[in-house]
Amino acid sequence: MQLQSLSSHSAGCAAALGLLQHLPAHSLTHLELRMGRKVAAQLVTLCQLTALRRLNIVGTFRQWTMPAFGESHSTLVPLAALQQLTELQLPSVLNAELMQLQVPRLQQLQVRICSSAHGARKQLQLSHMTGLQGLRITDEDVRHGGLAAGDQLPPGLRELHWHEARVHWVSTAQCSAQPLLALTLLQKLYLELGRQPPEAAELAQLSSLRSLQEVALIYDSTPPGIVAAHAQAAWPVLPLVQLGFLAPSCTLELQASVVLDLGAAQGLSHVCLRAERFCTKPSELAAVLRHLPALQCLEVSEVVADGHGDGRFVPYWIAAAARGIQAVPMGRDVNAVSELLEAVGGLQELSRVHLRLAMKLASSEVQALQGQLHQLLHSELAACCTIDQKKLQLRGLHYERRVVCSLIEPRW
Repeated sequence: MQLQSLSSHSAGCAAALGLLQHLPAHSLTHLELRMGRKVAAQLVTLCQLTALRRLNIVGTFRQWTMPAFGESHSTLVPLAALQQLTELQLPSVLNAELMQLQVPRLQQLQVRICSSAHGARKQLQLSHMTGLQGLRITDEDVRHGGLAAGDQLPPGLRELHWHEARVHWVSTAQCSAQPLLALTLLQKLYLELGRQPPEAAELAQLSSLRSLQEVALIYDSTPPGIVAAHAQAAWPVLPLVQLGFLAPSCTLELQASVVLDLGAAQGLSHVCLRAERFCTKPSELAAVLRHLPALQCLEVSEVVADGHGDGRFVPYWIAAAARGIQAVPMGRDVNAVSELLEAVGGLQELSRVHLRLAMKLASSEVQALQGQLHQLLHSELAACCTIDQKKLQLRGLHYERRVVCSLIEPRW
């Protein structure tokens, strides 16, 4: 029996080096390994495993790859010896290091880009990775995050996931969609957009990519005015399958016009709406949902940042009670809530749903709604629905309709 696959998370440089020296170079094809601080020595030893096809390096290079100003960033150069490698996952690296990566048969790459300790960010130049088809980048550059106009991506990409880390809340760098326009073979695009996303007209130019089949746009603390501009200029011309609004600030109100614009993107399969308060009435949201027959996953949550800066949120009605706030948006009477639940129940493809809305109902209205649940929702969802005088909660998963999608990565 020959060892073909191994996963090891032993901590420490000595443990990693000792393990690497005893692995079979001729048979091992899949390796997941946590590496210590002396990453250069470990990579040289690792690259003797010439049969590797899939490599996942766990840890963070950030501690190791901050050379003095003017030194070369050659940490990843030894990986060129892995002639059979097709899939690679790396922890946090610098742009300059990533540009030194030369793996001839690499097709899938997942990597985190971290901040440079010295000066401005170098342009991302990955055009030499001509065989790469799938790229997942999590951009952690605090000061210069996001795609820049001069960046170059692998020209043969079929699928691109660009995640913006939450540290970009402090970044004021303007992002650009220009590097994406050169990807003539791109089929699937997942973009997380921060405070300075591409201009609406520029984003709309992605419709010129004839091979583009699926687009997911996730707005994270993006100013409402910019979102509204995107809704008017870009959403109607792109093959949108997912839209999300995440990480609301303490003052964000999701504009009613933006929510209503969702109805024009009838191909949507995933929608995630998180805001402190929704200006949209439940009846208006119900009308939008009726225009989204392909919807598979839905989240509508009124939540507030918990104040600890860790990305966690609490339901709006809890935060409002703590602040002594009693006001609830207008239009949340029994009929409007019934209409919303009926629209949710009518989504034939829905496999996952999460509603969290603040209410202000009389006890008699609550009883009336509870009596209607099994008429408005199928039994599986009705059992997951909670209604009282202050809130509506519905969280359910339809196991018979569970959906696996390679592109969509909703944060539930």
